[in-house]
Amino acid sequence: MIRDAMSKITGAKYEIRDVLPKFRSRFYDQVWYVLASQLEQTKLTAFAHTAWEDPNRHVNLQSMSIGSTTEWTEYLYGEEALDAVMKLGSEDFQTVKKELSKRYPKIGKRLDKIEGILTDVSSKHRVGLYLRGVGGDESTALFIEARFEIRVSNSADFEKALKQAVLALKDAWDRIANAKAGWLKKVQLNSGL
Repeated sequence: MIRDAMSKITGAKYEIRDVLPKFRSRFYDQVWYVLASQLEQTKLTAFAHTAWEDPNRHVNLQSMSIGSTTEWTEYLYGEEALDAVMKLGSEDFQTVKKELSKRYPKIGKRLDKIEGILTDVSSKHRVGLYLRGVGGDESTALFIEARFEIRVSNSADFEKALKQAVLALKDAWDRIANAKAGWLKKVQLNSGL
């Protein structure tokens, strides 16, 4: 049902996939997820790339990555700072976020701006949106996530709730893209590019 509804809402093809055991915690210990896998349809799905249901009967929607700790650190502070960030680890995003904000205030300001956008869009669309960090060995990739509880018993109500969450993600994705474009322009002006 989620796959077909996501395809109908975005106009893109989604596939049901099994979660590999080593990635299971990323998807709240689920054995399946729905993924937009057609590269040529990325523009239609970047803001709602993956979906799954968790054990508490919540539907989770996740964007493609909006950036990573290593990408932003190297861009804003150079290679010297990159080594220190890579040693932070990335298992607990809140801890990494706190340390990044303390050591690298420009990154902290970006994270605060993104969380402000998500708060505003959540309120506007009445959908819970979150900034989620998923860590690897040396970096944390950042995603926008929407989550809503499955309370409906018919497919029309479910599709309506899903569409509301997808539209909220698209709104947040677009606002974050605008903020990132402004950050890039500011860096280029400051560097004389």
